[in-house]
Amino acid sequence: MTLRKNNKTQGLKWIWEERPQNPQAASELVSRLRLNSLLARLLAARGLHDPDEVNSFFHSNLASLTDPMLLEDMDKAAERLARAIKNKEKICVYGDYDVDGITATVLLVRFLRWLGHEVEYFIPNRISDGYGLKRSAVERIASRGTNLLITVDNGISSVNEVSHANALGLDVIITDHHQPGPVLPPACAVVNPNRTDTTLTHTPLAGVGVAFKLIHAVKRYLDIDQTAAGEFIKSLLDLVALGTVADIVPLTGENRTFVKQGIQRLQNTDKVGLKSLIDLVCGTDVQITPNSISYYIAPRLNAAGRHDQATLCVELLLTNDREYAVELTRKINRLNEERRKIESEILESCLNFIDQKIDLENQNVIIVQGEGWHVGVVGIVASRLLERFYKPSIVLVIERDIARGSGRSILGFDLYQALYSCRDLLTEYGGHKLAAGLTLRSKDIPRFCEAINQYASTAMDRDVCCPRITIDTEVTSDELTIENVSALSNLEPYGTSNPAPVFIMRAVSLLEPHRTVGKNHLKLLLCKDGLAFPGIGFSLAECYPELTDITRTFDIAFTPIINEWRGNRNVELEIKDIKF
Repeated sequence: MTLRKNNKTQGLKWIWEERPQNPQAASELVSRLRLNSLLARLLAARGLHDPDEVNSFFHSNLASLTDPMLLEDMDKAAERLARAIKNKEKICVYGDYDVDGITATVLLVRFLRWLGHEVEYFIPNRISDGYGLKRSAVERIASRGTNLLITVDNGISSVNEVSHANALGLDVIITDHHQPGPVLPPACAVVNPNRTDTTLTHTPLAGVGVAFKLIHAVKRYLDIDQTAAGEFIKSLLDLVALGTVADIVPLTGENRTFVKQGIQRLQNTDKVGLKSLIDLVCGTDVQITPNSISYYIAPRLNAAGRHDQATLCVELLLTNDREYAVELTRKINRLNEERRKIESEILESCLNFIDQKIDLENQNVIIVQGEGWHVGVVGIVASRLLERFYKPSIVLVIERDIARGSGRSILGFDLYQALYSCRDLLTEYGGHKLAAGLTLRSKDIPRFCEAINQYASTAMDRDVCCPRITIDTEVTSDELTIENVSALSNLEPYGTSNPAPVFIMRAVSLLEPHRTVGKNHLKLLLCKDGLAFPGIGFSLAECYPELTDITRTFDIAFTPIINEWRGNRNVELEIKDIKF
């Protein structure tokens, strides 16, 4: 383990975990598929042994998607929605204010409008409504004569709200992917791949993925041109890719197919508003990747939701008016700039709170509280605290006698289960293993802090608190050719559960003293067995004082990339960590 300090992980020891190797499987992949040895070893180490499985992984296509009817209640959902379409019933799509919820909403609205069906949508206000299906919102929707309410990316915990909707004469279809509670809502159908009352194992889809499955299923129940409907549904994959990447679900199985196929469409999207946003924040000639979605596109769409203006994003993704799209894009971009300023101010307040009131050595879960903070931004602030301290972090905003907030967690600590263990102290909670929201009475905050830290003391293994770098395989310097490194692109798109490759090379030396470039980035010229490689370590310039001794050798964990500059191409090593 090495001691590493930077602005993200202050004084944390990083554990290098090397995947078990499978030379026999790697050799089989080399001979059967004519792969280079480096790619074959990496695949085998990740558990991809069978040549047919590897081919399927490389060539993910829509034919590999599973039948949507395999999802519990999908037949009921598709039948009820088809009946509403045929009978021209009034339908309302009830979404959410994050990118997943926004794209899922747009997906259904676009499909229904393509069918010529009038449809309304409702996005809750983050401040006044909060997350999920709300009684007051249900009453407003019912008062407009709505017959069918379809939730996307929410509703799985809304037992009382669905009962109330039924009493008002509303039929409800739930489509969600969050963890179900002990009782399912009394809806016409509850479609959720995480339902515990099924024997089938499903890809952990995002909310937009579940919505895509619904429209894929319902078209079979409609007397329409099935080929034309299929082509239209394929045109929605750019939205599916956007929501799937933004919600940080595993990019394996069907999610990998959604993103791989969707990014190709995203590159030349036919959606005027989405193109306007991409052109503004990424540029007109940029190659769209999951990283560009995560760092440029999704934050801007999320920012509008954090400012209680998520409907701007829905309208942006629905409009066919180019001038209106540009106007909306500029508004959304300004909201993102405001969000960044607010986030910075709240983060500074949180760090001061931690310095003054929290014993980090003895507190497994960081819980920060404050008044006057923007509740729409605290989730991202919790992410910043987690990055800095690598501990589950919860940020609460106190508004008189109520506290609302968001939490983010580390691998190995299920935040949803932690909140479930404290449910007697919470008035509302929900989410995933790694991200959740909660509401409680302000007076119960001290008891909640004690309870969740007590739970964490037994649920968290000591090693869980150390961040890890997973090493795929060891490489030799002569394997780092442009051809071999280029072949690694077969693994793309990278994301959760399918990360960019990380290799280890041992006994590396420096050809010249290290330099600092840009904002605290480490620039190296590395040497191994007579071959030289440029190296870059982002935000690592102050992390390795040992590098002042140019005679020392060291091991590096890195991702190889192809660097292109002024027509020249070479292999560069993106440094993840150094061990002396």
